[in-house]
Amino acid sequence: MDNGLKAAESRVDPEDLDIKIINLKNGMKRLVYGKLLKAFDLDYTQDLDSLKVDIELSLKRLYESSLLKRLAFFNKNVFVYQGNNHLDIVDDGVGSLNWLIIEDHYVSS
Repeated sequence: MDNGLKAAESRVDPEDLDIKIINLKNGMKRLVYGKLLKAFDLDYTQDLDSLKVDIELSLKRLYESSLLKRLAFFNKNVFVYQGNNHLDIVDDGVGSLNWLIIEDHYVSS
């Protein structure tokens, strides 16, 4: 299955990639992965609009937490991009930072 994530081209080391799969009430499966998956303790079962707000709040706190963490944002215009069925933390004009990606998938039984 080609989902557009090619490990060789990704900035995420596949050995460091943690993945969560959450069964949503509407029958969808939510795939959550990225470098910051373990850093954020979020309710991944909420709708994408609410989850986006929580991620933005978490990013703001992360940025303010220390100088070292602030350097991760250096020369980046970081924001949470929302598509129809996914959220992604991106660097504007560059693309995904692979920090946290949430994708909703319909899976037929």
